[in-house]
Amino acid sequence: ALGASLLLVAACGDERAADVTTSSVAVDTTVAADTTVGADSTVSVDSSVNASTTVAGSSGTIAVPGDFATIQAAVDAAAPGALILVGPGTYNEAVNVTTDNLTIRGLDRNEVVLDGQLELDNGIRILGASGVTVENLTAMNYTRNGFFWTGVDGYRGAYLTAYRTGDYGVYVFDSMNGDLEHIYGLLPRLKERAAQLAGTMSG
Repeated sequence: ALGASLLLVAACGDERAADVTTSSVAVDTTVAADTTVGADSTVSVDSSVNASTTVAGSSGTIAVPGDFATIQAAVDAAAPGALILVGPGTYNEAVNVTTDNLTIRGLDRNEVVLDGQLELDNGIRILGASGVTVENLTAMNYTRNGFFWTGVDGYRGAYLTAYRTGDYGVYVFDSMNGDLEHIYGLLPRLKERAAQLAGTMSG
């Protein structure tokens, strides 16, 4: 029977430690990669990450909305090595990251929400910026992807939730040397199809 969600994981490269719980994760590499994504059937219930677990680089810590009102403004102001801490709230923005070695971390996985309002394409897109970590956030209502890395060497995504996205919750393309863990996402098109089939069978 077709369920309400589909486990979709694609990866290549050497085996590395990874723990991904997801139904909307894709790793599409066109260069040699050192990336393995594992999967299990238990949805991660972790809702927060201790903000002190990563030490900021020489650029220090930037708070949103304390120092900057938006995540994009904080990213634009950050130098390599900065830690961007995002406070609880809903952020209607599509964030582009082009600076290496940033960490973007929500203070509460369930309460820090990027909402594309079914108009914006990607929640957070990392464009050729290596060593960028994104963690402890939720993305929803994006026409493309919730979290997207492309053309990078070194990446990390952890404790991320993504749903109601046009393509994938988390998508990694043409990238290598990365880790994804504790990811949860729904692939909406398959979920809708499952609901349609369930209605047909019950009728």
